[in-house]
Amino acid sequence: IITNLKLEISGNANITNNTAKDGNGGGIYFRTTHDGGALMTVSDSVKISGNTASDDNGDGTDGLGGGIYVEKGNFTLSGGNITGNTATGNGGGIYFNGKTFSISGKTDISENSKSDSANNVFLAKSKAISVADELTVSKPIGVTTETTADSSYVRIAYGNAEYTTPDKFKYENSDIDISVIEGTYSVTLIACAHNWGADWQTDSAEHWHQCTICKGKKDKAEHSGGTATCTSKAVCEVCGEAYGELDSDN
Repeated sequence: IITNLKLEISGNANITNNTAKDGNGGGIYFRTTHDGGALMTVSDSVKISGNTASDDNGDGTDGLGGGIYVEKGNFTLSGGNITGNTATGNGGGIYFNGKTFSISGKTDISENSKSDSANNVFLAKSKAISVADELTVSKPIGVTTETTADSSYVRIAYGNAEYTTPDKFKYENSDIDISVIEGTYSVTLIACAHNWGADWQTDSAEHWHQCTICKGKKDKAEHSGGTATCTSKAVCEVCGEAYGELDSDN
């Protein structure tokens, strides 16, 4: 399939064993003509497998998105199986360089590859996955990012904290674990080669060590120990921060 128009694929549809020879999008090529354009949706028990995108002339411009290639448009994935697809370039399963990539439901994105290496979902620079609702996966979704997590951190996904959890994803660029940055109303999953500060960071209730790269927290715990008096608060035995209330009985 190649289109720049609205595309809905649902039910038990099968898109299998197709080849984009010296091209992109072995199973589906979806590219709108302007940012924020058409929407492609894949849902239910759709099967996209055994498809291939190849760069036969070796110029590096093709062979992207063995299963699905998305450029500029919006992509919603709420079910289906995207498995066993291959690409000579990035995105063995999915190559995404669109506007929004929303995911939810019972989804299997696995065993997709680039030159025999795992490459399930490829996110172009500054792209991330929106977890829109409960996500049920039998295996973590492998994500490769164009920007690598070395001197900076890379966003993988974002959404409600209940559904957006690190166990749903795996970072395929390296063996870096996926971490969580907590926001006011949502969380962001990132890959970061953490540089943990040695000094404790504190507030009135807790202490933690902070990453100088992503500002993430580890070893977070409530203040503890020490004895409050009528003139002085208790001092935490771990970080040395005064906390709590005065004790009029002491």
